[in-house]
Amino acid sequence: MAKEERGSFGDASRAVAHMNDDHFESLVAWVHHYLKVPTHLTLTDVILVDCTEEGMHLMVHGDWRLIEYPKECEVKTARDLRKVAVFMHNEAFSKLGLSYRIKHGYYGSTAAYLAEKAKQNKHILVPALATAALALAYYRRMKWR
Repeated sequence: MAKEERGSFGDASRAVAHMNDDHFESLVAWVHHYLKVPTHLTLTDVILVDCTEEGMHLMVHGDWRLIEYPKECEVKTARDLRKVAVFMHNEAFSKLGLSYRIKHGYYGSTAAYLAEKAKQNKHILVPALATAALALAYYRRMKWR
């Protein structure tokens, strides 16, 4: 029996599960940036509940919250979610600033992503290693200030 489609938007359950399992730091950055939750507040309970035509539905420390899709993104079906999630991740971390990116492991996860891609595509190995080395050097420099 085929999975039941949910209206014309489609089934977002795989994307929701993936975000909750593998991208907690992105969800937290979205809450800080898009919902304007102050960055000095530590968020430990953020769950993506669903994605619909309206936007991303989250539970943040027991409160239901909605993040509407950015106007730059066209989201018509669940198939568009990966592209919009990547856009939102990059925009949130960019707008939240360098110290936020360092504190919340942005560069570590970027280095891990690049390392995984380097295994698949040998031609990006040198840029991936250079990025990781620069991030580590910068982190150590900031730590000693």
